[in-house]
Amino acid sequence: MGVEHQPTVSYTPEQNRVLEQKNRTVMEMSRCMLAEKKMPKRFWAEAVHTIVYLQNRLPVRALQNKTPIEAWAGVKPSERHLRVFGSICYFNVPENKNDKLTDKAEKRIFLGYNNQSKGYRIYNLRTNKITVSSDVKVDESSHWKWPDVEVEAGVVVHDCQVQPTDEKVTNFSDDSVSEAIGP
Repeated sequence: MGVEHQPTVSYTPEQNRVLEQKNRTVMEMSRCMLAEKKMPKRFWAEAVHTIVYLQNRLPVRALQNKTPIEAWAGVKPSERHLRVFGSICYFNVPENKNDKLTDKAEKRIFLGYNNQSKGYRIYNLRTNKITVSSDVKVDESSHWKWPDVEVEAGVVVHDCQVQPTDEKVTNFSDDSVSEAIGP
């Protein structure tokens, strides 16, 4: 008895149907997330990472409506820190990095969650780098107007319909202030 490694024959996804279906679902959800916020395809890996993070925190029927994390660790994960992928967010610049005339917050793009620490992955539009911070406010109803987006309003992308949206940033509300990030 034990675990035995059995590779599948090339180009026969039916030999590993459950895993193939899971991978397809993750990719379709990622495409929908990118389309919803009209983001370039170059962020596909961040979308996949965020989908997997979220799926590990959603109840699963096969686990008696427990989340995978709850089934594994015995602790129900917090949902309070969850935010909308691709939204505009505001990163609070640390006091030691600015002076009296510098903006206290920088506009960034929310990309998801960090596995190594309790922080959000955010994209710096100015430097084209991804950083991690827990001191972020997210405007979940907004998105950045990317110059090189391949998705146009009203185009069907697999199972999700992209709706035309107002390109202006909507009012920022205090409800979207990030709370302490849970497990």
